[in-house]
Amino acid sequence: MGGESKDGEGKEAGGNEPLVVAEPEITEVNLDPLGDEFILVACDGLFDVFSSSDAVAFVRDRLIQLQGDPATVAGMLSNEAINVRRSRDNVSILIVVLRPFWRGP
Repeated sequence: MGGESKDGEGKEAGGNEPLVVAEPEITEVNLDPLGDEFILVACDGLFDVFSSSDAVAFVRDRLIQLQGDPATVAGMLSNEAINVRRSRDNVSILIVVLRPFWRGP
């Protein structure tokens, strides 16, 4: 399939190391209800072309511009990663708004 040959164990033909490794990068943090505004969860395809701080700034700016619309902002971020910055990996994005910070105090 697609020129790639795998055995039943998900390894390359010839017994080499697996092509895909399912080792997620996990961090546990406590949320600050007064300071935290949203959660951005994304796969490595996004972070291949965005730093964490650039992705957060992109999301925050667009949420303010659109007065909160996480689905649209996720689409905008995905488009930027794939079509502008040319990510070569899959790009999956989830934005969870914790509070409507764009409305001000």
